[in-house]
Parts: sequence; C-alpha cells; structure tokens
Amino acid sequence: MKKVYIFITIMFILFITSSCSKTTIINEVINREVIYGENISILDFEDAIVEASNIASKTVVAIKTETKTAIMTNNSFASGVVISKTKINDNLYSYYVITNKHVVATNSGNLRTVYISFSEGDTYSASVCKLDDTKDIAIISFECPRILEVARVATKKTEVGRFVIAVGNPYDVDKYYSTITVGNVSYVDRIIIDKIDDNKEVRNLYIQHNAEINHGNSGGGLFNIKGELLGINTWKIANEDIEGMGFAIPIDSISEDLLEYFQK
Repeated sequence: MKKVYIFITIMFILFITSSCSKTTIINEVINREVIYGENISILDFEDAIVEASNIASKTVVAIKTETKTAIMTNNSFASGVVISKTKINDNLYSYYVITNKHVVATNSGNLRTVYISFSEGDTYSASVCKLDDTKDIAIISFECPRILEVARVATKKTEVGRFVIAVGNPYDVDKYYSTITVGNVSYVDRIIIDKIDDNKEVRNLYIQHNAEINHGNSGGGLFNIKGELLGINTWKIANEDIEGMGFAIPIDSISEDLLEYFQK
C-alpha cells in the first residue's frame, strides 16, 4: 500500500512540473499554414483544355489533293491552319493557310491539285503560293463564303512538360474531321538532320511531343493550352516498339519570306 502511495505521489509531482514548464513543442509540419497564389481544381484545368481545343479547332481545315499520272490518279488528304483572312465582299473571303510542303507537292517537286474541304462536304479549290523545301512548309490560298477563324501565333516559346493540343484530320478526312489529341512537350528544339532534294542534308529544329498524330495530321496545328499556334505537325516515328514521338515545325522558325502571309 505504501508503494502505491509513493507511485501516485511521484506521478502527481511530474504532472505539476510539466504543466508549469515554459517549453511548448509545436509540430511545424502540421501547423504551418501554406497559402497558394491561385487554387486550381482538375475541373478548372479540364475547362482550359476544352476552351483551347475549341479555339484551335476553328482555325484548322482539311486538305484534299489529287495527283494525276499517265496511268492513274492518286488522292490524298491532310490538314492546314488558317493564318490570314481578307474580306472581299459580304459573301466572299480570301484565306491563307499554312501546311506541309509534302502535302501539296510530290517528291519530284510537281504540284498537286489542292482543295480545301469541310465536314459538311463543301470543297473549294486552292492555289499553292509559296514552298519552303528546307523546312517542309507551304502556303496555300483559297476563297470561300465561310467566315473562318485565324490562328493566334504564340509569342512565348514553349517548354518541356507543357501541355499541347494537336488538331488535324487523321486517317479518313470525311470520318475523322477535326480530331483533337492532347499531350506534352517532350523536347524543345530537337535537332534532326533531314534530307531534301538530291539527298542534300539540312539541320532542322522540331518540337517533339507525345500528342497522338497520324496520317492526315500533316500540316495541322500544334497549339498550347491557350489555343495559340506553336507549330505545324509534320511527321512521327512509326515503329511497333515506339509510341508517342511526334514532331512539329516550330512556327517561330519559319523563313522570313513566309511571314508576309501571316495576319499581323
């Protein structure tokens, strides 16, 4: 009994001593208040993707081409981005579109017959205005009564990891008109040695990304999360062992003689 009394007395003294202590222990991890400058939910981010996709898709058109030889006619399809608009009259507009050179010309340099096509089936004849063999870029023009949107060109260089949106008309232009895919920038200014006429080698820069692109996306746009044009999709590495390696020509790398076609 005496031992129990001594134990209780000791515990009481320890309790009184600890409660009078001036030392306060704070768990800083738990009690620290963190204030963020901006709170974004997953729905906010999703809304940004939706809005950017809506802006971008209104600037991309489908391109159909025709190549005739002595024995046959070859038809193909691709994409292009509207970069300039001029009102001719109340019922007619003139447009400039940027696309790939390989879309509108053969390897031998012969021009294909080019048409602009829309999902409803309307088709308009287009003319090739300018070719850049080195960077695989072409400017074409056409006239139609439709009011189309002009792409806003990004003024800031993209960065690795940034979200990107690819817009084009893959596989079958009539079935899959204006297809949207979303990915990320994998590498900025990827240097690739390309072979052009007579196997001449040139060093070109590309935006490498993992937004899905397929046959028919050639000439279509690569856009940022604001719906601004970053580049022109042109090719991908196609291999059963490789996924998500697409390449776009940076819009800020086009030659100066093509800038006259862009709306300021």
